[in-house]
Amino acid sequence: MRNLFGQLDGSANAQLGSEHFSRVVWIDEGPFAGGTSMVLRRIRMDLDGWDKADRAAREQSTGTRLDTGAPLSGGDEFSNADFEQVSAHGFPVIGEFSHMRRANGIDDGEHQEIFRRPFNYDEAPSPGSGRSRRRVRSSSPSRPI
Repeated sequence: MRNLFGQLDGSANAQLGSEHFSRVVWIDEGPFAGGTSMVLRRIRMDLDGWDKADRAAREQSTGTRLDTGAPLSGGDEFSNADFEQVSAHGFPVIGEFSHMRRANGIDDGEHQEIFRRPFNYDEAPSPGSGRSRRRVRSSSPSRPI
């Protein structure tokens, strides 16, 4: 699924029914064992600002190719990213500031995964505000219903 920025979204999710999915989604211990949790976020997306960025800036900000969703380190949409790969000038191919690197917790020590289910929708403007419709994206880690 493409998000409102045109990027493929959710490619790194664990596959439904896999052992990886079970580790990410289901709680193993404590009072919530056998259950799961859900967080719902509303994210305001600055589409006008995004449209001003050129293709290279968009790809660098996400760490993925716009056309295929592949990591900038190579492969296809579902390839594992090579966060150690550097350019001929010695810079990381997938920058420290990129969404992909930050979402994978590469530089943060302990990494906690979530199962993301993105949803895009429009929100009507307040009556009399004179504003156009806002596009909003919500992302909720949850178990499938």
